[in-house]
Amino acid sequence: EGDFGRFKPDIVAPGTFVVSARSTQWDQLAYYGPTNGAGNYFEVLSNLNNTLGPSYRYESGTSLSAAEVSGALALMQEFFQNFGRTNSPALMKALLINGARPLTTPGAFQVHNPTNSQGWGLINLTNSLPVGLSNSFVHAAAPMQFFDQDPEDALATGQSHTRFVSLSRAATNQPLRITLVWTDPPGNPAASLKLVNNLDLVVTNLDSGEVFFGNDIPPGSAFNQPWDINTAPNLDVVDNVENVYLAPPLATNYSVTVVAHSVNVNAVNARANGVVQDYALVLASGDGQLADALIVTDAPVVPVTSLNVTFITNSFSPDQGI
Repeated sequence: EGDFGRFKPDIVAPGTFVVSARSTQWDQLAYYGPTNGAGNYFEVLSNLNNTLGPSYRYESGTSLSAAEVSGALALMQEFFQNFGRTNSPALMKALLINGARPLTTPGAFQVHNPTNSQGWGLINLTNSLPVGLSNSFVHAAAPMQFFDQDPEDALATGQSHTRFVSLSRAATNQPLRITLVWTDPPGNPAASLKLVNNLDLVVTNLDSGEVFFGNDIPPGSAFNQPWDINTAPNLDVVDNVENVYLAPPLATNYSVTVVAHSVNVNAVNARANGVVQDYALVLASGDGQLADALIVTDAPVVPVTSLNVTFITNSFSPDQGI
């Protein structure tokens, strides 16, 4: 959506020449009748449809790719329901994005650049649901760890929540992908910045001290670069999806922190007296091939000192209409 717009689309799925249902009332001649300088494209497509039988035809477009994504989400939901779990939409979105892979090599994400054709990449169900995922529900060693929305973990402005990640030796040779997603309250259509509650994803290499910020990925790269401490942090103030992708070789110890940069509207019904934002977080090693890749330990929610928090008093008189 431009240099300062949301990173869209989120993901992509196949949508060209997909076998689709064919209505008995479908008028093939009328559907392929228009000519637009495409040669005999429509005639060829019509002939191909005739090879599928009366109940199917080829179709292209987002009507097909959206259906594939919906089908993948339905399978994911069924998987979790078998374990008695019902995930939030934010976690399902985070799992889907975390499992996606770039279509190009190297992946050119081009976060916040005018041209973006693939979002975070092509969906891949086996990456979003690795074989050993069911072992991670108690947060023991697993290829993936995730944390769903929780009113107790919701953050107010100036608070942060840190989790410590230990990688097995084999996992240091695999990429590490961390995805943060939150359901942001509706923004004002007239506002130039639509993001209402701004969270930040901060990942720190505890062995080297390098710091990585969500979505701080150079154009043309598939992975984050460490923060240059001689420059201001490149924080995302637009999206409600943030990713940190780290390329191997990796260290063995990292901290993953969600910081409430600015929470302006309460997003948690269970905490009606607060102004807080909950979130979903996914951490995954490689493509899930290492059963004992990640161990995550939790730390309590804490306040942080931030120059971005400013307290002011109402010094305006009522007759000013402010």
